[in-house]
Amino acid sequence: RPNDIFNKLSYSFSAEKLETDGGKKSFLGKMDKVVATMGEHQLDNRLLQVYYWRLVKSNPYTDMDSSKPLDSQIQDPEIGMTWQQYMPQEAPKMWKQDMILTDMATAAGFQMPENYVAQFASLEQDLTAQATSNGYASLEAMLEGVYGPGANFQSYYQYLWNYYYGALYYNQLVENTEVTMPELEAYYTANEQSLATAYEFPVSKDSGKLVDVRHILIKVVG
Repeated sequence: RPNDIFNKLSYSFSAEKLETDGGKKSFLGKMDKVVATMGEHQLDNRLLQVYYWRLVKSNPYTDMDSSKPLDSQIQDPEIGMTWQQYMPQEAPKMWKQDMILTDMATAAGFQMPENYVAQFASLEQDLTAQATSNGYASLEAMLEGVYGPGANFQSYYQYLWNYYYGALYYNQLVENTEVTMPELEAYYTANEQSLATAYEFPVSKDSGKLVDVRHILIKVVG
């Protein structure tokens, strides 16, 4: 079962093996491999790694302890899936959602607000200063410390742009769409079953916005 998530019990890569020249070369040699495509968009291992660790560190799951090894925690007792096996399936879904919103925003002619453009323009400089203040030898060293070997500024920048461009468009779309309570109740009633299982948390007609971006997050989440 070479393409099955259960092909390995653990996908952990030992620090000792990575320290060897052969181990590091083998690991980094796979970082630019494209693992998913959607239209003109491509997801490589380097970008996937950022999505993966953002998901792990944000930890939206109440029964997962991100301070403990994920390959020792069962996510689905019925099939024996661990959280380490589950996360690589969820991270590409986050990327896919960002790409869907990106395509919608582009088709609608949406422009990133000027204050966000300015923050992205100074992002590398700001993060470099953050790395220095936190005792890292370089920006790349800080990103690798948070997102793993091979993580770099370009992959982190791409992740942030993907997320904010799509999310800001989504917020604008929601704010400019007038929906009456009777329309909302009718939609919820017609789709109640699918909405109950579509997300990691139950969605009701009182849930409000599912995406809310108020300002750009410059600091690296550690």
